[in-house]
Amino acid sequence: MVAGKLVALTSLFWLISALFWSERIDRKDPLKTLSILFLFASFTPFLYFLATNIWFVVSAAVCVGIVSGGLWLAWVNYITKIASPKDVQVYWGIQFSLMGIRGAIAPFIGIGLMHLWGIKNVFLISSIMAFLGFLLMAYFFNKNKQIVVGSG
Repeated sequence: MVAGKLVALTSLFWLISALFWSERIDRKDPLKTLSILFLFASFTPFLYFLATNIWFVVSAAVCVGIVSGGLWLAWVNYITKIASPKDVQVYWGIQFSLMGIRGAIAPFIGIGLMHLWGIKNVFLISSIMAFLGFLLMAYFFNKNKQIVVGSG
């Protein structure tokens, strides 16, 4: 019952945030939005790391909804901006391949690390890695401000 309510809460914030992120992506650079979303993504495992009651888990569910609402919009927008029309499918193929590799490997690494260091420490490591992703995306954004649209 609780899991169902958390999924519904995540979906609600996904829908609400999609409206916010879509407007922001249209007005600003999608790569900058991706870097901000990576920052928000680092909060979710950190909230699990801090969790002492259900409200941390509820906050994490809201955070996941906020991030998810913008992530796909920013990826789609960014890929279609940097790729030439004939290369969009190739870029998406690379994106989905990397997601599949991560999805196939990461759970096993996480379980192994959980047995070695405990679940709380794995959540902390995950949060740090997501924050490093934010730093890398922010760096990438600053280095690539002059990307010419459609130059792919």
